Amino acid sequence: MPKHKPIKLPDKIKIGWRYVNITREAPTFTNDANEEYGSFHGRKNTLNLHPELKGIQLANTICHEFDHIAFDDLSLNAETKSMKLLSEDLEELIANGRANHFVSICLDNKWFLPFLQQLIHGEDK
Repeated sequence: MPKHKPIKLPDKIKIGWRYVNITREAPTFTNDANEEYGSFHGRKNTLNLHPELKGIQLANTICHEFDHIAFDDLSLNAETKSMKLLSEDLEELIANGRANHFVSICLDNKWFLPFLQQLIHGEDK
């Protein structure tokens, strides 16, 4: 029996200064070398998640895409006339590594997320 009431993925989330719309649509391209599970479109403020994702794969993809949103919000992927601060390849490597690491910590330590919520929101809430 589940310990908590299931939470439905909302259709938008507030991240920093903006609301990001969440969609669940299959990608419009095929690439055998690199399957797309999610994507963030900064100009549209849209986070798209593959509709077949669930469980830990969905959690990992959400964390991964949140990193892309952070890169965009903090201008870590900005370009100047002489350089690009963070290449697309490096951004992807960092987002993959951070998401995989964070989700593995949560998976191996079930107390961790409730503990973070308690620290952030307080014990009484």
